[in-house]
Amino acid sequence: MKIFNQISADDFFQNYWHKKPLVIRNAIPNFVSPLDPNELAGLACEEEIESRLILEMGGKKPWEVTSGPLSEETLEKLPETNWSLAVQGVDRLIPDVSKLLTHFRFLPNWLLDDVMVSYAPDKGSVGAHIDNYDVFILQAQGKRRWLLGGKPEYNEKYQEGLDIRLLEMFEPELEWELNSGDILYIPTRFAHHGIAIGECLNYSIGFRAPTDSELIRSFSNWAMENEKTENFFSQSNISLQQSSSEITQDSINQLAEHMKSFIDSPDFKQWFGKHITEPKTFLPPPEEDLCLTTKQLEQKLKLGEVLVPAAGLKCSWIDSEEPMLFIEGEKIEVPTNVSSEILAFICDSNEITIENISNFNKSSENILQLLTLIYNKGYFVFEEEL
Repeated sequence: MKIFNQISADDFFQNYWHKKPLVIRNAIPNFVSPLDPNELAGLACEEEIESRLILEMGGKKPWEVTSGPLSEETLEKLPETNWSLAVQGVDRLIPDVSKLLTHFRFLPNWLLDDVMVSYAPDKGSVGAHIDNYDVFILQAQGKRRWLLGGKPEYNEKYQEGLDIRLLEMFEPELEWELNSGDILYIPTRFAHHGIAIGECLNYSIGFRAPTDSELIRSFSNWAMENEKTENFFSQSNISLQQSSSEITQDSINQLAEHMKSFIDSPDFKQWFGKHITEPKTFLPPPEEDLCLTTKQLEQKLKLGEVLVPAAGLKCSWIDSEEPMLFIEGEKIEVPTNVSSEILAFICDSNEITIENISNFNKSSENILQLLTLIYNKGYFVFEEEL
């Protein structure tokens, strides 16, 4: 498989993923941005949409950050240079932005965090910094100069008194200028600094790197909510100790095995599937009068209508004795005899037609039942409804 028709997946994973940056020139030829800077500014003014304005100079202090929603007055008073506007989760707001993610299917869907879109006038940037996740940056409009460190950093120091975490010292070893359609891959912990050359628009496709504390907190909360914590730990193998106050290594090993039994159980898979597909923002529930029966959904498909995933949909599956499907942080009840192959088809499809359903022959009725359930939850929609 070729990534962006230029580099093999094997080459990328062996030599670049988590190892070193990569520039892919003309990765998306003739790319046209689904939204322009004015539309991005409009999103930044909306309630419940995460956005921020970074003003390098001209504010009350250097690198002043203002979180959205922003006012039109604030945007109208911005200087001509040295600022940046960023909006998170645009893949869940604009279907055409969500479609861009099909270019990144060489990576597991569940790793994807979101698509951030940023605009900057000439010399605009967010300063030299380090991210704790991998990111692909698509140059959508204009040009941007990128300066990067040559290796990952773990003992960095930050400037004090700023609204954002900017490096105290930054010594770049790599430099590239990106044009529209180019993509820059930056591995986690590589210092980087992007500076706009004239007006520019960027799409940042970020991939998740959950912390240990996030995972432990999420699993423990899930286990308690689902009453999975009722088992008692009682040391079964015990012998006389020289000191009764010692916690022996054998006791610790038995405790570790007891805790590990959680991880080896199907419950652990259920938790992780729900956790990793849980979105930052939830889709609006569908109106009841829009719900369909399986026959009605099948009829619409036979008339040539096409089912597509909702913008930015989080959808994954786990192969097990009974394959499990997870959408938007919910474990979906899968009809009997629905195979992992069918779940892969549903999760990986950009569009579903009656023709590709019929490829499954005897399983088509089960697929239609599952698609009806998913549609009525608002997770898939007919293309015309977008």
